[in-house]
Amino acid sequence: MLYPNKRKIISEAEFKTFLETIHLSFLAPDGIIYRKIAKQISRKVNKKSLTVADINRLSTIVLIQSSEKGILLTSDAPKVCFRILKGKIPVEIFLAQIPHHGSIENYYELFWSNLSRIEKCPAIFSVGDEPKDKLPNRETVEAIDKLDYDIHAGKIGHIDHPSPFL
Repeated sequence: MLYPNKRKIISEAEFKTFLETIHLSFLAPDGIIYRKIAKQISRKVNKKSLTVADINRLSTIVLIQSSEKGILLTSDAPKVCFRILKGKIPVEIFLAQIPHHGSIENYYELFWSNLSRIEKCPAIFSVGDEPKDKLPNRETVEAIDKLDYDIHAGKIGHIDHPSPFL
């Protein structure tokens, strides 16, 4: 079972069902993004363009789901991916990773506010002891907190709580 901060977020029976029926869905990136990035990179190699390819657009969004519940892993996915996915997650989320270590540049309010989720859904900000780039951004943490997610700082091997961000 998943126990952020020693709080059971789903019952043992739900977790057993989840494990028995689990499957992965890769929601992003899609083929269109691959073609756009490839075009930008080829232009850069041929020195035809000054635009820089945003490789974060190739970041995955993975949904680990059973028939009713899911875990959402967002890596460094940009806002555009969340605009496309708004309202298209078919299950109730019981654990979510906030994208790009909590960068405000990757946070799309309409996606996170409309996501079907359990009450006080744990939202994990993947950070280290010394966050380079000063992430997460305070605005992102405050926005997720305002939406009543249960905020956690994820580090390799464990989840810390209470949030060191607020």
